[in-house]
Amino acid sequence: MNSVCDPEWDARVRAIIRTRLETGTLRSGPAAQTWAGPGLQRTCDACNSLIDTDDTEFEIVFHDGQAVRFHAGCHLVWEEERHRAGEDERHRDSVA
Repeated sequence: MNSVCDPEWDARVRAIIRTRLETGTLRSGPAAQTWAGPGLQRTCDACNSLIDTDDTEFEIVFHDGQAVRFHAGCHLVWEEERHRAGEDERHRDSVA
């Protein structure tokens, strides 16, 4: 797994996450709980690759009980992009 220190990886994952947030295939609402621990060989909901046992897995549980899982780097990009999307939406509302 690459990291946010790699500009090509960052651009690729950021584009995937933006698209998924815009289409609603990746959730952006507030989390009820966030857990982090060793990867459990599950698929990352951002980049679709396995979260290996030597990676850190973030599990975000929403108020309805549904969860998403990310690599540490993917989680960071998801947090940035969901906050950016929220700011863009607030800006559009204030201009309208």
